[in-house]
Amino acid sequence: MNAMNSVFSCRGLTEAILLFSRELKEEGFKTTPARVHDILRGLPMIRIGDKREFRILLRANMVRNREELTLFDKLFESFWGERPDQSHSWPCGEEVEIPESKKTLVVLEEGESDETEIERIGASLEVVDWSKDFSRLDSKELKEVERLVLRIARRLGYKLARRFKMARKGRMIDFRSSFRQSLRHGGELFDLRYRRRRLRRLGKIYLLLDISGSMDVYGHFFFVFMYGLQRALYEAETFVFSTFLTYVTPYLKRFDFQRAIERIQSLSVNWSGGTDIGTSLTQLYLRHLGQEMDPRTVVIIVSDGWDRGDRDQLERAMKLIRHQAGEIFWLNPLLASPDYEPICQGMRCSLPFVDHFLPFYNLESLIRICNKLEQMSLG
Repeated sequence: MNAMNSVFSCRGLTEAILLFSRELKEEGFKTTPARVHDILRGLPMIRIGDKREFRILLRANMVRNREELTLFDKLFESFWGERPDQSHSWPCGEEVEIPESKKTLVVLEEGESDETEIERIGASLEVVDWSKDFSRLDSKELKEVERLVLRIARRLGYKLARRFKMARKGRMIDFRSSFRQSLRHGGELFDLRYRRRRLRRLGKIYLLLDISGSMDVYGHFFFVFMYGLQRALYEAETFVFSTFLTYVTPYLKRFDFQRAIERIQSLSVNWSGGTDIGTSLTQLYLRHLGQEMDPRTVVIIVSDGWDRGDRDQLERAMKLIRHQAGEIFWLNPLLASPDYEPICQGMRCSLPFVDHFLPFYNLESLIRICNKLEQMSLG
């Protein structure tokens, strides 16, 4: 990339930092979303016009060892522009000149934890109506929404997987936070920050997707969500079901999205066929849940409730899962309709054992589900 010698603007700085982190990543640096987020959070703590402080902020978050230090300085000067005076003032006024060919790369990475990045992701991509029903998307919107669903899933997975939080005292030093704090004192470590393990209220998350014919459109987007969450969260276990249950975790962990779909479709999973929810949930209990006694377990079932199986078996299966799991979610796309009533057999039998009966039909509904899970995970 050409050196960026023009001064940057407050408005364009975030975009430039994201692009610089991408270039560091291409050179082998571990530029995780969390580190980029820490840089953005550290900006108010420095004089942005001071190149030295700005360099320290980026270096403290991006450089892991002495070998990377020299390469970082070289890339920093190449990207931000060589200046003889290292404390040269960079006034906010002109924009960073980013080539058009690079702009598509400047989107928020998966897993960022700021409360607003979901909205910003949407703004970074082509405009998508977040309230639009998945079944009404055109071909162009389908691709954009798939990307957003994947990013939302990974963001949730990274947040649920975090095992530490900040603390005033403790035995474990939070070096990144300490370095950020040191910027207020010219880079001197006067005030150490610490971290401690989070109290985790959620255990394993079991996600079950109904792949019967009536769930084709909505099932596709939840499959994308399962793929993203599975890749980011170790504690996730994923399944699809129709007339029986199929365990798909190994496929989602091992293969890219398209190959995972192809591998699963090659199995005898009765894709777009009928539904026997009772048999599928019984298999879940006997093969998976019954082996793990953990009241923190969360089971998420995605189905419209249309069922051709035995009513008594479904009720027995739900009772067993209710006894085993801490929380049961049932996500139903039919809840998008204000006139919907759960009168089909599957929903009538299951609802007495469900803790959270929620809609799943667009991006807004998916965000609400993620927020609910995130709140439950806080300890």
